[in-house]
Parts: sequence; structure tokens; C-alpha cells
Amino acid sequence: MLACSHEALQVADVPTPVDVVGHSQATLCQLALALAAPEAVRSLVLVGAVDGGPRTTRRAHGMPWCWPVTDRRRWRFAYLAAPLAVGRGNLGRLKRLQQLFTEASFVDRDLAPPVQIEPGDQLRPPPRRARWQASIRRVDLRPRLREIGVPALVGVGRHDPQTPWPDNAKIAAALPAGRLEVFERSGHYPFIEEPDRFTAVVAAFLTSVAGSARQVPEAAGPSPPPPPATRCKPCPEPQEDHGGRDNERNRIP
Repeated sequence: MLACSHEALQVADVPTPVDVVGHSQATLCQLALALAAPEAVRSLVLVGAVDGGPRTTRRAHGMPWCWPVTDRRRWRFAYLAAPLAVGRGNLGRLKRLQQLFTEASFVDRDLAPPVQIEPGDQLRPPPRRARWQASIRRVDLRPRLREIGVPALVGVGRHDPQTPWPDNAKIAAALPAGRLEVFERSGHYPFIEEPDRFTAVVAAFLTSVAGSARQVPEAAGPSPPPPPATRCKPCPEPQEDHGGRDNERNRIP
């Protein structure tokens, strides 16, 4: 994860420190980068943030726990997600799950992009990212959020069912220079549902960060370069677990 971040900076030939903007799953990578290489990060914009740890989705009351037990979507989500979380299932199953949570992640359902299920998807394996939830529970950054001193904007939709705003508020409060911005008419994608306000909020934040940086006296020497890039390595395979309670912990957010 971190090797890929350093590699991207070097390939793009971007001078550090940089302002790092990310959404949903990517925010965990952003936080990890800020901890591992603080000299490379000037600020963070975290949209629909996650901080990892065991039972992270259930703890945040995200999907499917956002739905009451009487809601059929909760049980359909569980039925589709359980095999995928332990490396089983197929691409067709993953796409049906994506269709379910994508439609539920927009306040205006007309903005939800369609998920096309192609002939033969039932015979194709799902991509590795389908097991993201099994990996995220092994990366718990909550105890270290206080170590991240750079300015951080945490943006979240008021109606986000994947990364609910109360959990994002906790992340913003745990970051020493964090601030929370709630988009009242959005779900998980405020940059799609409220593009004008989202752009204005992020632009104002980045402008203030740049202004603060200009006021800091220039250091005696250049910033040290990021560690040399290595080839990206895939996430470790999660251990297969057939227990019902463990499967609940492995839901895809």
C-alpha cells in the first residue's frame, strides 16, 4: 500500500510535500502514508473516511448495519457479501452487490451509475478488492491518529450509509488539525451530488493550507526525498473463515 503511494509520487515526479485527496477505501491509505512519511504530506482531504480495525463497518454502523432487521436490503447484502469476503463467489455476485450498495449510497438515485452484468460474469472470479474488508480489519490506525499533525479536512455526506457521518466526526476529532464538513444533501458521493459546494469547500481548504505554508520560514535545506519506490505488492490473502460471526466482520463497506 505505502510502496504504491511512493511509487506514484516518483513516477509523477511530484515534489513533496503534497496535498493528498482520497475517497472511501483510499482514505485508509492516506492516513497510513501521513504516519509513515509525514515529510511527504502537506495536508489531507478525506472524503467518507475509514480508520480500520476489527469490526470497523459494524462499529461505524455502515452497511448492512445501517438498515433495520426488517429491511430486505440488509439480508440481501449479507447473502451476497458473505462468500466474497472469504474469497469465494464470482464476478456476477460482486456486481449484484455493487448495484445494491451503489444505489443505496445516493440521495438522488438517478445519479447512481448502472452496474452492467455481462454474460459469463458468473464464471469469472471477483477481483482481489472484493476482500477489502478482510484486510482493513487488520490495519487499525485509530490509536495513532493523534500523531498526524497536518491539516485535515474530513468531508462526508449526511446520508452516507457506507461511512456514516458520526464515525467521520470521530475521525476528524481525533486528528489534531482535523475539521469536519458535512454535506447535507449527499450520501457517499458528495462530489457528485453537491459538486459546486464540494469544489468550493475543498478549494478554500487547500488555499488556506497553501497560505499557511507560505508564512512558514524556509527551512535550511530541502525536504528529504521519500523512500525509494519498490514494486507494489498485493495485500496478503485473508485467512479463510467459515464462522458466521467472523463473516459478519468481513462485510464489504
